[in-house]
Amino acid sequence: KGKSNFAYPRYKARLVVKGVDFNEIFSPMVKMLSIRIVLSLAVTFDLEVEQMDRKTNSFMEEIYMKQPDVFQISEKEDYAPRQWYKKFELVMCEQGYRKTTSNHCLFIRKFSDDDFIILLLYVDHMLVVRKSISRIDRLKKQLSESFSMKDMGVAKQILGIRIIRDRQAKKLWLSQEHYVKRVLHRFHMKNAKAVNTSLTTHFKMSFGHNPSNEATKTNIAEFMHLQYLHGTSDLRLYFGGDKPTLVEYLDSNMARDIDSKKSTSTCKELIWVKKFLQELGFVKYKYLSKHINVRYYWIRDALDAKLLELSKVHTNDNDVDMMTKALPRGKFEACYEIVGLAITST
Repeated sequence: KGKSNFAYPRYKARLVVKGVDFNEIFSPMVKMLSIRIVLSLAVTFDLEVEQMDRKTNSFMEEIYMKQPDVFQISEKEDYAPRQWYKKFELVMCEQGYRKTTSNHCLFIRKFSDDDFIILLLYVDHMLVVRKSISRIDRLKKQLSESFSMKDMGVAKQILGIRIIRDRQAKKLWLSQEHYVKRVLHRFHMKNAKAVNTSLTTHFKMSFGHNPSNEATKTNIAEFMHLQYLHGTSDLRLYFGGDKPTLVEYLDSNMARDIDSKKSTSTCKELIWVKKFLQELGFVKYKYLSKHINVRYYWIRDALDAKLLELSKVHTNDNDVDMMTKALPRGKFEACYEIVGLAITST
């Protein structure tokens, strides 16, 4: 497991015990979109972003097993992700936090002085966000009383993604450069020829090109994407600005979907994001109570309810094209700005 500077990795091993009576194994995880949204809010409102990791966890019930003869280590036991999440949720609720309905791995607590704490949980990795450091320290102490925790200080890395922040300039970047280089090294592609786009311009997307198709050579597609990552590993996702506005782009070119002729839409995700921001207290609006026919009239009624607003964008100016179709290099790189990709020396 690499550290933030990727210089001195920590090596970990895991022994998995065969379960005999487990019925529920699913454990929720925070969405990457939620992490990006919260980090964006932290930059805009100059919030503290701290990080914690769980070391090991005490069991909720007795476990019986025989450890291998060459691997007998006491007091290093751990429990399955779902049981860990159930206990963590219980502890957070006892401390006055509530999980959001839009994301069960995001916990929030609001105080009488309009202050708040947001905690994002990804298995056993945590990001804690709030205005000042004192209440974060109190939360860290409370969690350490219930679990074996490691205080990571100011957040610098999450899930292999480097967090680079300039608080004075109100800017933040997410970088996967080191992760990409490790992947290239693992698959012997670090000296491969770099390409500037992930698809050639004549390529038409179809279910027939799905990597799971038996007639498809998946490794060929993988090599193409690795070549693209090799040429763009220094790109970083940028967050900044004083007045955040929720804007999403979509491509409604029905002819591009050659199999089902459906229109690609971000309407569903946009409503989810607004609901998520509402739960955090950053967006205030009300849903209309009238019934919405989900299958046929959902988008139309969402427009009538003023939940979203549609604007026509000419195809030459629609930068979401980089996500929906193959583009020439010039147009592809011109789309970087709208999605927040940048090459910096920070």
